[in-house]
Amino acid sequence: MSGSSERSSGTRPTQRVRLPLLDRLLDPDPGTKEEKLPTPAEALDTLRAAVRRDLEALLNARRRRWPLPANGPELALSPLGYGIPDATSGAYALPERREGLALEVERIIRRFEPRLLSVRVQLRESGNELDRTLRLKVDAVLRTDPIPEPISFETVIEAVSHEVIVTERG
Repeated sequence: MSGSSERSSGTRPTQRVRLPLLDRLLDPDPGTKEEKLPTPAEALDTLRAAVRRDLEALLNARRRRWPLPANGPELALSPLGYGIPDATSGAYALPERREGLALEVERIIRRFEPRLLSVRVQLRESGNELDRTLRLKVDAVLRTDPIPEPISFETVIEAVSHEVIVTERG
């Protein structure tokens, strides 16, 4: 991830990036007694890695297939709405089903990942007819203080295990 958090102009941020509270409370090196403040570049890398990790956890979570009751819209924001729909083998063989999943992934990210703004999810073709993985490209703006950063992820959904692997695109 060495060059992944460079700004489009090729320079690193010089102003201090403020990490969210949870990321500030997590101790990546609990054996160290002295804590040092991360540089702006280190803080931005930490934030980007945390968002990637949490996005992967969100997309690997499965929720029930049947719809939530229409008379309880707040249920969609609860743990009952967390994750993507559980799919059976071959459920995304049809193009319209894949497009529907891409739209659902976009909705889920907008709903449960507040650090990302202007989220857009697109289907990616692998170019290989035998490849049964589903590939999505996630483009968004990372909410950082003081200046928002563009961020992009490649998401691969394995056909058999339905495991989701998220990697940041540089």
